[in-house]
Amino acid sequence: MSTQRKLLLFGAVLSAAVGANRLASADELPTLAQPGGDSGWYTEGEAAAGGQVFIKKPGDTASNSAAKFNEYGDNTDPLFLKSLNFALVKNDGSFRVDLHGANIGEDNQKLEADIEQPGSQYLTLGWYKTPQLRSNTAETIYGGVGSTDLTVPNSVAQALYGGLFPFGSVSTGAGFNNPALFVTNGLPTNAATGPNGPYTYASQPYGCFLTSQEGTGACNGAQKSIQTTINDNEHKINLGIVRDRKEIDYRWTANEHWNIEVNYSNEHRTGVQEQGFLFSSSTSTPMAQVPMPIDDWTQDATISAEYFNKTAWGGNWNAMVKYGVSLYTDAFNSFTAENPFGGPGNLNGAGLLCPITKTTYGPNCYGVGEMGTAPDNAAQTVTGQVGVDLPGFKSNRYMATLQFTEMTQNEAFIPMTINPGVTSGSPGCSVLTPCYYDNKDQKLVPLALMPRNSLDGKVDTTLFNNVLSTQLTSDLKNKLSYRIYDYQNDTPAFTLANWVVNDTAIASSGSNSVGSGAYAPHTSLLQSYIKQNAADELTWRATSWATVGENSGWEQYRYSEFAADVTNEYSEKIFGRFTPTDWFALRVDDIYSWRRYNNYNWQDFVGNLDVASATEAPFLRDLDIANRNRDVANLYADITTPISGLTITPTAGLRWDDYPTDPSILAAGGMQLGLRTDHDWNVGVEADWTVNSNVSLDFSYTYERIAQTMIGSQAIPYQYYAGSMGEAVNTLTAGANFKIIPDRLALKLSATYELANDAWSTGPEPGCLAVNGGNGTNCGLVSPGNPAYPSENTQFVHLDATATYKVDPSYLAQFGKGEMYLQLQYTWERNAVTNWQEDSTATYLYSTLNSSTVAFKDMIFMAGDNPNYNAQAVAASLIVKW
Repeated sequence: MSTQRKLLLFGAVLSAAVGANRLASADELPTLAQPGGDSGWYTEGEAAAGGQVFIKKPGDTASNSAAKFNEYGDNTDPLFLKSLNFALVKNDGSFRVDLHGANIGEDNQKLEADIEQPGSQYLTLGWYKTPQLRSNTAETIYGGVGSTDLTVPNSVAQALYGGLFPFGSVSTGAGFNNPALFVTNGLPTNAATGPNGPYTYASQPYGCFLTSQEGTGACNGAQKSIQTTINDNEHKINLGIVRDRKEIDYRWTANEHWNIEVNYSNEHRTGVQEQGFLFSSSTSTPMAQVPMPIDDWTQDATISAEYFNKTAWGGNWNAMVKYGVSLYTDAFNSFTAENPFGGPGNLNGAGLLCPITKTTYGPNCYGVGEMGTAPDNAAQTVTGQVGVDLPGFKSNRYMATLQFTEMTQNEAFIPMTINPGVTSGSPGCSVLTPCYYDNKDQKLVPLALMPRNSLDGKVDTTLFNNVLSTQLTSDLKNKLSYRIYDYQNDTPAFTLANWVVNDTAIASSGSNSVGSGAYAPHTSLLQSYIKQNAADELTWRATSWATVGENSGWEQYRYSEFAADVTNEYSEKIFGRFTPTDWFALRVDDIYSWRRYNNYNWQDFVGNLDVASATEAPFLRDLDIANRNRDVANLYADITTPISGLTITPTAGLRWDDYPTDPSILAAGGMQLGLRTDHDWNVGVEADWTVNSNVSLDFSYTYERIAQTMIGSQAIPYQYYAGSMGEAVNTLTAGANFKIIPDRLALKLSATYELANDAWSTGPEPGCLAVNGGNGTNCGLVSPGNPAYPSENTQFVHLDATATYKVDPSYLAQFGKGEMYLQLQYTWERNAVTNWQEDSTATYLYSTLNSSTVAFKDMIFMAGDNPNYNAQAVAASLIVKW
């Protein structure tokens, strides 16, 4: 909304408020009774608006980006209409209309209308916008942003192809740029032999990659580098999603027995987000981050009826039935992107001018790729609930929930590839089974027919939950619960005999095919599980100042097509609430649990069902089903000090997860791979001090520490290495409230400071060193060419000072009854992140100084993750209430 329109809107609101206030209090209008009568109406409301100027304003640079500052709404507009609330109320309270607005005219506005007959009918109409700005510094060379057809100018694609293969051509192929050929001192050399071999980590592939190489032999004289071509053609775009949701909710309380509710919402998401897009049959390059379009709807609707009454023995009972439906619809089922490194070949596929990517490979047309979006799907749910007070004991109540859900997805598949295949001239090639090139086996292979044209996906879930709460005596209470959740995937089995990888080459069975036989044939996993929970909790009020309790629990997962067949987790919890004096209160709890699987065998349960040649490291255990010992504890104390008005609240907590080694791995002489420890603990203190009726202070500090360790392996036979990941977070808050002139002038101060540090390290696993006499033989090491892991640091600062002045009520009397406030606010907010993974991010990341970036030679990024900003602003607001 423009600044002029905001000014006009607030002026109209203020005029309407004054007029309504005068009208509601005018003695000369007998048809509108004064509040307190029964036949008339009155109005009430509130409006807040203002403007701001920035001393330091976030922008669109990597060091000061407004994306994080404006992530969930634009906070940089010079004018704002922060809130607008209006109510029309009948004096006897029998009818009321409320209109609510927040951030009106902004991208995060909220508009709501509530119409109600208290005790009978309630209607809410809502319109809510929720943005999530991901980046305002992303760069791309693609055109057609926001559409389903992302394009690269042909001249740009040719220049990028020329940078990759400066000594090659469309007809002869890549020239010297063969995986075995590198350049040292500007001359090509073989990796193992040759005049300058063997190559070292300082060597680089032969090609024209960087601006600094232009004019040298690497660029074959006049060839423009990839880096220069990208820099000359990139343009800035925003990445993010806006959710626009309309909602209607209605509730009717027919009488003391019946309650009916109907709800409907429609959320529309639009925007652009980054998406990695591969243009080869490998899992790495060439690759480009592309601006993927977002345009979809989610509709949810429910209707429920609930009945309340008395039982024959005088207790209460209620029953509810509810039906819900959810529909997801995407505006399109796929989008396409051109390969920026595709060269001057026919962008639609097979043709005479297809670029040859390597001297040992045949022609490979992969100028265009297609990627599917989330398919349309639906879910239906029927829920029944019943609650009844049972006879016996002091009180006894049973609650049960039974729910059935059906989820379906049957949208037609998009084609296996957008690029046409060969339909004649080779065995098996036809219109129905076109042939595609296997650029590893170097032959044409017919694409097998799809087993069916859509997934025919169906998942059914059943939930049955039971809770029995019994007050055994006035001091003893028991809660018994049992829950079963059945997730059943009824989708028919689906097997691909072969398939086209990333719109480039066909993968078939056999070690000479793309993927060396690990890609095809491929069978989809249709995983199902049954989850059961049972627990019993006993709570005893031992004395007037002490309550203690114990809880025993059990959780079981029974899996189908998972790495393990069954897991069981048992838990024991103790807790207590103590108030021995009127100045001290304490709450503590601790729960210890241990999870164990029956049989862990990824190969039999998953691998052999998916692809026959697929394997997983046999000593690896997935963290979500691995054996685990867990301890979770919390402490909270409330201390009223001898200092009047001062309360101190210390807190502490921990979550201690350890993953013990499977005895079968030890028996095989191995080490368990994966996450081994995950420890999280925190301590903190809060203080609130009401000094007097005009001054109050508050303070808090929290320290949290997270430490994880994992064991990995670089090769078989195993070369074990250990990884350590740690994070420490310090959070400090402080605030003060001053009534400088009671009931007239107030000052509020607040501050938040957060300091976080992440530290990663890797090295030989200590146990492996011990076995090998400490010399590291056969122990995993970080590759010499890879960088070390520098620490990551985050500093967040927020300072806020707000002065509020209440205008003399006598001045407002001429306008009717009401209140007016003038507010002046100063805000400083800064976010500073040092992250080695993001700080060096650029659209082109290849570097001759670091061998680990070799794979980046034909990758393009968007470089949009920039969370740093520095903002200082002064805002003035006018708040009117009536």
